[in-house]
This record gives sequence, structure tokens and C-alpha cells, in this order.
Amino acid sequence: MTTPPSTSPTTSPTTLTHLPSGTLRLIRAAWLLVFVGIWGLVVAGIPDNLATGGQVADDILAMFQRLGLPDNFHAYYKVGLDIFSLVVFSSISLLLFVRRSDDWLALFVGMMMMLTAFIYANSTYAEGIWVWVAVAFIAAGETMQVTFFYVFPSGRFIPSWARWLVLPMFIFRYIIWANIYINGAGQGAVEVGIVVLCMAIGFALQIYRFRRESTPAQRQQVKWLLVGLMITVPVVATYIFTVIIFQVFGPRSADNYFILEGLRIAEQIALFIFPTTIVLSILRYRLWDIDVTINRSLVLGLMTVMLAVPFAAVFFGLRAVLESLLGGQQDTMAVAASGLAVGMLYNPAHRQARELIDRRFYRLRFNLLELRASQKPLDLKNPGMFSGRTLGKYSVQELLGKGGMGEVYRGADGDRVAALKILPGGAGGNREFYARFSREAKLTLSLTHPHIVRMFDYGEDQGTAYMAMEYIEGQHLGAYLRQRGTLPAPVAAVVLGQVAQALDYAHAAGFIHRDIKPGNVMLRQQAGGALDAVLMDFGVAKVKESQTMLTGTGVVGTIDYMAPEQIKEATTVDHRADIYALGVVAYELVTGQRPFSGNVAQVMFMHLQQPPPDPREVNEAVPATAAYAILRAMAKDPAHRFETASAFVAAMG
Repeated sequence: MTTPPSTSPTTSPTTLTHLPSGTLRLIRAAWLLVFVGIWGLVVAGIPDNLATGGQVADDILAMFQRLGLPDNFHAYYKVGLDIFSLVVFSSISLLLFVRRSDDWLALFVGMMMMLTAFIYANSTYAEGIWVWVAVAFIAAGETMQVTFFYVFPSGRFIPSWARWLVLPMFIFRYIIWANIYINGAGQGAVEVGIVVLCMAIGFALQIYRFRRESTPAQRQQVKWLLVGLMITVPVVATYIFTVIIFQVFGPRSADNYFILEGLRIAEQIALFIFPTTIVLSILRYRLWDIDVTINRSLVLGLMTVMLAVPFAAVFFGLRAVLESLLGGQQDTMAVAASGLAVGMLYNPAHRQARELIDRRFYRLRFNLLELRASQKPLDLKNPGMFSGRTLGKYSVQELLGKGGMGEVYRGADGDRVAALKILPGGAGGNREFYARFSREAKLTLSLTHPHIVRMFDYGEDQGTAYMAMEYIEGQHLGAYLRQRGTLPAPVAAVVLGQVAQALDYAHAAGFIHRDIKPGNVMLRQQAGGALDAVLMDFGVAKVKESQTMLTGTGVVGTIDYMAPEQIKEATTVDHRADIYALGVVAYELVTGQRPFSGNVAQVMFMHLQQPPPDPREVNEAVPATAAYAILRAMAKDPAHRFETASAFVAAMG
């Protein structure tokens, strides 16, 4: 028995993090009290920070005076940066509070960000009882930073015993910071190492949670977290190593003051990236677009590495040559030549990076450049150029349209009218392709079913390959939907039932269509006014696959209806891919829209990752049985789908 898919996987907060209504007011009030307390302590510490934070070397002070800046400019700058940081973190925290104040994990993350900002604000206000409040805030902030990795994104501790580490961690950090505030002691490597080790263990457990415990939506949330880390960690680490540890720019002086402080601001901005991505994750914002962001980031990163090597080689090599010939520094010419070299290498590097990331890292059958190209309409230089000509025994008449495999003309063989599908110019001249085309066309001739378009003939004439098929008077299902939006339930049942019969017949004969979509279903009017559905292009998709095997693109089908296994390289494709596509068509028939929308990359990753949305969220009139059947037909795992197309349609009721 197959478990019904979740009906709202992307919008409903988890029950683990949803707060009971009885405690909401108390928790919200406590949250706001701490929020105000943090701001109060930071503001109260400003005078002391201004008084003690302005010590700089004499040459820097002289520079301030030359520039007309106050002597304590550095103190104002430091305090301003702290306040700016607190404003940013406060804005992020308040956004979470306003949008998700009924979710304890959202409140937890918001407060963690506020306390983190308080730690970096270096508040020196420590008088009376407030010193103990400041110590508690810092200890709580560090404890929450560690705890975050053990509870995100589900709100459940993994491992469960990790909950017993929270209080000891808080007490441990409270003692450390009390000693620092009261006795002026410093932190030892062991104290810091314990915190770092606990966070590292928590991060490792995130990998375990991602692979073993998380729902599809939770995995997307973790990916947002990883994107933030991928951006923040390299920038901050680069700053620490270049500026603080190795002092690449030297000790702070008048010559490098603004360079160092500019880098400090860049580091601070990078520190905002990580909490921002956490907020997007908590709010579940564009969860299913994160894969596109990661994919593009990986391609961009790989391209940067690939282009950095020739840039550096040209720059240093050419500079050395020019300086030896012309004397003096020749950085400008070297940079210009290096930039020109990088510009010439940009497109090849992009193609190579895209190929490596998509095919090797993501294990796709095709890279995204090939996918985008395959989904564009054919760019025919001379549309209709075959009208008036003769191909084999067929006279070619008016152009009817064009599709993914070429143009379609009305043709005639004596009194018999046919639809002539003419393959793109040059395809017929490729002997290997034409041999494959002939084999598939010959097999397709054997398909005889009332709801499959009949193929009469195929051939090649002066390098032009063509297929002659039954001419059907009517319009395709896609055009019908554009005019009417949705189909009435009885009509939809008839259309889907007839297509299902055609699919089951073809599947039993060993055929897989691979490109089921409304544009490949023709509707013709019967004598009594009822619609009769006829499935088109059986065998054409197989011919197209033969062509992609020769070109190396690997793209067969239309991405809006493509089953996950047609996208992933490591999986086999069988008749259940057609059932998935029929499920997408059924969704479109009953809702008037496709389940996944966006650009080709977004739709591709949605097919791979996003659970199919419940059609009742778009059209409440869809019966529950029909909704469940559509969701099952669109299951990511082919083993969870219906075994036959007719079984799927019958389950819709």
C-alpha cells in the first residue's frame, strides 16, 4: 500500500516548532523584553566605548587631522559599525518575530541573532547588576549558537540526548564570561576549543539529519544554511588570515588604515549573509529555487578558478617581459592583456564548468545549456520552404505548424491526405542518424490503435527525411486548454482515459513515448460532438533520442512534463516516466496550470526535489480521490507510481 504524499509540504509549519496558543503571549513578551534589554545595554555602553575606543597610532591621528576628521574618529567609526550591525540583526530578528512569532524555532533563531550582535558590539556597560545581565546575554548567545546546529531545521534534538548539554553549556560560558568581566581574565584555547568542537559536532550531525531524517522541504532549508556558510566562511576566513594572522597589508598605519577598515566592513557584510539565509530558510522562502542558486554558484566558482590561472599567468608573464623591454612598471598593459585573455576564454570556460558541474557533480543526463537550447522552438531559416515540392510519393502542401522535430505540412498521396513531418535540414544526410530513424519509424508502423496516430510511411528524398502520418482535423489539447483554462471533469476523464489506453497498448508493445504533453494530444470532434483524443508522435520521441545520442545533448522530452529519471543520468527510464508525465497533464487539466513553473533550471530542480503540490490548493473542486491519484502518479520514485496508465485514470474516480 503506497503512503499518500503530503498535501502541503512547503507551507505548513511543523508541529514540532509550533507554539501552543496558551503560552504565546508570555513567550512573546519575554522575547521583546530581552530585545529591548540588548538595545539598552548597547546604547548605555556607547559613552564608554567612545571614551576608550579611539586609541590609534600617532601617524593615523595626524592623518585624521590632515583630512579634517576628529581625533576620536576611530572610536566613532567602531561604535557606528557596532550599531549598524545591531540594526541589521535587529531587522532580521523582528522580521522573524512578525512573520513567525508562533514558531519557537523562529523566535529562537531571531534571539540568537540579537545575542550574537550583542556579543560583537563589545558593550562595556558593566555596572552593578547589569554586569550579570551582560554576562547572561553573552553566555546565552553562545549556547544558542551551539544548540542551533542540533535542532535546525525540524526543532527536534538530534541526537535526543543533546538537550542535556544546553544547561551545562550555558553555565560553563557564564562562568568564563563572568571571570572576564570581573577579573579581566582572557579566554584560553581550551575554553574556545570546547565551543568550536560542539559546533563542529552539531554541523556533522546536520549532514546525518539531511541524509537520514529530513523531509524534502527540510533538506531545502538546510541547503539555504549551506549557501550562507559557502559565502560567509570563505570571506571571513580570508579576512582573518590576510589581515589579522599574516598581516598581508602590514600593521595598521596611516598608509593602510582605510584599506584595512574597508576590508573590515566587507567582512561585516559577509557576516550578514549567513543569518539572512537562515531567515530565508525559516520562512521557507523560495525553497525550491535554492538548488538553482547552488548550481549557479558552483559554476561561477569553478569558472573563477579556471580563469584565475590564465589571468595570473598572462599578467605576471607579460609584466615581466614588458618591464624588461620597456623598463618601469607596466601593470596597466599587463592587466589589459590579462583581461582580454580572460574575455576570450570566458565562453569556453563557462561551457566546460557547466558540463563538469551538471554532468559530473549533479549526475544529470544533460547540462543546463543543452536543456535551455532543447526547449526553445526550432529556429527555421525558411519556414514553409517545402510547400509545392514533392517528397517521395507525397506532394507537399501548406505548412501546418512546427514542433521539436521539424515542420509539419499537409500532404497528399493521390486522394489520401497525410500530415508530413519533415525533420530539420541535414538530419537526413547523416547516415547513422537516418539508419536509426528508419529502424524506429519501421517499428512505429506496427502501432495500430484508435487513439494513436497512424504512421503511413517514412523516407528520405534528396537529403530530407520525412514521416507521413494520419492527418487529424482538430486542435491539440494545449491549444484547447489555452482557450478554456480547464476541462470539465467528464471531458477530462474521457481524454485521460483514451490517452491511457493508448499508452498501455504501446507500453505492452515495448514503446515508451518520453514526451507526453498536451501539445502531443490531438482532439478531434466525433459525429455526436464528443471529443476523441489521439496521441501523437509515438516513435518521434525515440527518433529524437537517437539524434541526441549522436549530438551528445541527452535531452529528450519537454522539461515541464519530464519525469525525474529522465533527468538523472544514473537511472533507467521505463514506461512509468510516461505515467509521471500523464500525471502532470492531469494536474494541468483539472487546475488550468502546471504544477511547477519558472525557468527551465527551476522547473528541472522542482521535478527532482519538490513534492508535487496538491491540485486542491489551486482548485478546491478537485475530488480528494483524483488529487491523491495525481500525486501518486507524480511520485519521484517510479516504484511508488501506478503500474499502468489506465490504473491511474481509474483511481481518479
